Amino acid sequence: MKLKSLKISSFRAINGDENIISFIDNNIVFIFGKNNIGKSSILHAYQYFVKPNQAAQITDFY
Repeated sequence: MKLKSLKISSFRAINGDENIISFIDNNIVFIFGKNNIGKSSILHAYQYFVKPNQAAQITDFY
C-alpha cells in the first residue's frame, strides 16, 4: 500500500475541514514545524488509519 494523501478534519491540534497532506512519490517523509503546531496529531491520525482495531478516543475529536 502506498499513501498518496491524508485528509485530517478537526482532530486533536488540527483545526478545520480541508487539511490535506500530499505525499510526493518518495520513500522518505519529513514532518517538521514549530512546537505545538500538530506534528504529533498527524502521526496519531495516520496510526488510526493503519491500525483500525485501535480505537480513537472521543477527546481526539472536536
